[in-house]
Amino acid sequence: MSAENSNAVKKKAGLKSIKDEMLAVIIPIVTVIVISLIVISYNVSRSMIQRLSEERLKASVSSQASKINSWVELNLATIASVKEAIESSDCSDEELQKVLNSYYGYNSDFPEGIYVASQNGTCLKALKSEKSFNDFKNSPWFKHGLTTVSISITDPYVNSEGTKIISASGLINEEGSDVRVIGADMSLDAVTIIVNSSISMEGAAAFLVDLNDLSILAHRDSSLLGTKLTDSSDPFLASVSKKLAERDYSLADLNGNMTYMKKVGSTGWLLVSYIPDNIIYHDARMLGNNMTVIGVIAVTIMGIIIARVVRFLVKPISGLTKNITDMTSGDFTISVKHKGNNEIAVMGESLDEFSGSMRDMIADIRQSADNLSRQSENSSKAANSMYEAAKIQDQSMEQLKETVNQLSESVNDIANNATVLARVVSDTREKGGDADEKMRATVSVSIKAKEEMEHVGVAMDKILHSMSSLRDAINKVGDASEEITNIVALIGDIADETNLLSLNASIEAARAGESGKGFAVVASEIGKLAATSADSVQTISTLIEEIHRLIGAAVAQAEESTKNVDESSASIKGAVDTFDEIYDNIQATNTLINDVLNKIEEVDGVATNVAAVSEEQAASSQEILATSENMVEQAINITENSQKVADDSVELAKTSESLAEHMSRFIIDRGEA
Repeated sequence: MSAENSNAVKKKAGLKSIKDEMLAVIIPIVTVIVISLIVISYNVSRSMIQRLSEERLKASVSSQASKINSWVELNLATIASVKEAIESSDCSDEELQKVLNSYYGYNSDFPEGIYVASQNGTCLKALKSEKSFNDFKNSPWFKHGLTTVSISITDPYVNSEGTKIISASGLINEEGSDVRVIGADMSLDAVTIIVNSSISMEGAAAFLVDLNDLSILAHRDSSLLGTKLTDSSDPFLASVSKKLAERDYSLADLNGNMTYMKKVGSTGWLLVSYIPDNIIYHDARMLGNNMTVIGVIAVTIMGIIIARVVRFLVKPISGLTKNITDMTSGDFTISVKHKGNNEIAVMGESLDEFSGSMRDMIADIRQSADNLSRQSENSSKAANSMYEAAKIQDQSMEQLKETVNQLSESVNDIANNATVLARVVSDTREKGGDADEKMRATVSVSIKAKEEMEHVGVAMDKILHSMSSLRDAINKVGDASEEITNIVALIGDIADETNLLSLNASIEAARAGESGKGFAVVASEIGKLAATSADSVQTISTLIEEIHRLIGAAVAQAEESTKNVDESSASIKGAVDTFDEIYDNIQATNTLINDVLNKIEEVDGVATNVAAVSEEQAASSQEILATSENMVEQAINITENSQKVADDSVELAKTSESLAEHMSRFIIDRGEA
């Protein structure tokens, strides 16, 4: 038996251990949880960094736009103060020249100083200034200055030296016929410095755009200065151009750059600031990489800890597995060790109790198998004796069954013939009774039909009289309609006369002039009334003609109906005579049927008695036959059951031997091993 146990253990050695299965489930779950936490943390940190970057980018753009606007406002204020001084002092050209000389080099934002030009063609500037005033009347700064009293800047333009600049100019408000404009050329270098250096975010960049023509005023790449966004082949600048064309200055991600736009005061400029996404999310990627490394280390450490914990928990199960394997091989002499009060300890205790119960049960089964073997031998002998006796009884009952069956067939033939005769006589008597009842009903119906036909004749006479009255009434209606036609014709003539009189009255009223206007209105209304009456007369005439047609049709129908009623009345009188002859024939037929019924009653009594006696004999023979058949079936059943008992006894003996053999495989005593 120990060799069988070792073979069973070897067969099951290929199974996976519960420890490996638990680790195969727990470690992937822990890994998924850690990965989920890393992904969530990365997304949260990325979202926070994006939100902070958006806020910082907006703050940076607002700061730059404020600085550019302050620079513009400061320079405009400087030039405006000079303009106010000229307007308030009424100084001569010499004094004005001194003022202009003093402002040369005063401010690096307009290095050529301030200049004044008049519409008569004269122009004053600082003596050291090299600015050219050829055809200044067509220059942007002069045209702009003529349109505004306050100092304001022009749109960017290219001066005679080919440099893109802006000018601040305005109209000098003074008495006299000469119109003068004060102005100063302002370099965009300061704006470029502000745009490129005043960025609070590391890695961010900005450029300034003129909204009038979408040209670039300031950019860290000097080759792009003066170019238009619409002409640029750069994907980012093209996406900015498309967004500006839609007048959308909101924060957006353009071509992999977080981009924000803001107008610069009232200058007509737009500051575009942007920062690449890879710079924004650099820290987030670093955080994701670090968290990935930490996650791998954490999963590794947790895997080691979980493996040790599972091994400690699964160790008692290994002992239970060995015990269960031994029991599977048939060894119930084992003693299961169980410690603690957890589920595994309860399982070990229950397995120990199960082993003891199985030892007792197998011992009882062995004893029962021995007893069963002895009893099966005795049952087999008794079954063989019963089978032989049953076979002899079966043969005797078969002979008795054949004799009773022949007797039953003879009696049944007699009973069947008598029953058929009684049934035929009974059916004939019933049909004769039905014929008698129907003849009586026919007589009653013929009497009633005769009376009804007489009533129909009287009714037809009344209908004939009513039809005559109806024809007279219709003729009277026709006469009345003729009179109505004459009256309507008279009304039509009156309407025509009235219409003619109305026309004459209208003519007379027209001749009377003003005094006849009222009479003309009355004449007009009378004419309308006469026309309406004429129309009504025409309608009534049409209706009366239709009535004449209908009356003619009704008269023809009434005459046709009277003719049909006359013919029907004659037919009904002939039908009454025919019904009298039918009634006499039915009375004679009824008498003959009563005589036939009396004869059938006598034959029916005799046939009924014969059928009753035959049926009693047939019933008795059927009972005898049924009893014999039942006895034959019982004999056959006894024979079959005896054979089954004998066969079962043999099978029982084999089963007891097999049971004893199986029970011998179980070990319930150490001495058996």
